[in-house]
Amino acid sequence: MAIVASAQQPSANPQSVIRNPQSSPTARQKLVMKDGSYQFVRGYQVVGDRVRYYSIERDEWEEVPASLVDWKATEATNRNEETEALGRAQQAGKEYSESQADPKQFLGPEIAPGVFIPDEDGIYILKAGKAVALPRQEARARVDKGRVATNVLLPVPLLKNRNLVEIPGARAQLRLDASPAAFYAHGRARDDSRYVVVRLKPKGDVRRVEAILTNILGRNPTHSGEYVELKSETAAPNVFKLTPAQPLGAGEYAVIEFLGNDLNLYLWDFGIDKGTEPKR
Repeated sequence: MAIVASAQQPSANPQSVIRNPQSSPTARQKLVMKDGSYQFVRGYQVVGDRVRYYSIERDEWEEVPASLVDWKATEATNRNEETEALGRAQQAGKEYSESQADPKQFLGPEIAPGVFIPDEDGIYILKAGKAVALPRQEARARVDKGRVATNVLLPVPLLKNRNLVEIPGARAQLRLDASPAAFYAHGRARDDSRYVVVRLKPKGDVRRVEAILTNILGRNPTHSGEYVELKSETAAPNVFKLTPAQPLGAGEYAVIEFLGNDLNLYLWDFGIDKGTEPKR
């Protein structure tokens, strides 16, 4: 799945998570500088007063001072380009539906006999013999102020910051009666990405995904979440069948993607209302 950075104003607290929405119709975005120049990037991190970005042109990670980035121009430029790309995609879909060609050409990859998923990035499940897309949510990371206050009282040189990753709403809109036998990922961010299912913890009007511990420089992140591993195998070209290592009980869940030791902040949520046996 293509990953594209969303513009984020750097904060006083270093962030250890990639600000990389995925499944966007654009394959790249621009990081606009205050001098009017820009870099084509596939993702970036704000760490303290530096921006670490992945250069598409040079195919490697680079850094610049965060003060050199024009955040408003970055956000406006990429928002306009994404809107234009969405318009082109919608127009193409309309032309396909109105054409006289065989509609089977546009059904997308076949994941089971007679079952097709849309030819677009996302996470899907089989429900009542049809492919259903899991809703995509954007998680937010916030610093655990209680942990920061505790750090101030500790007489040690290397303190830990804790970022809480959450999504809005106490419940997912998509509800299932039982644990799905498998998920289907159309596309992936990069070759070394991996997917897991995480059990979400409702806290008021949000659901907590996990907590990320980093050192005071925002580095060496360690992840804390209730994960179920997903076995990945190819189901169709650019489509991966993800089988849970164990059935999922009743509760709130999300499929998340790790890029190395970083967490992609776009995820796919769902809820299970009843049994624990996988639905066949």
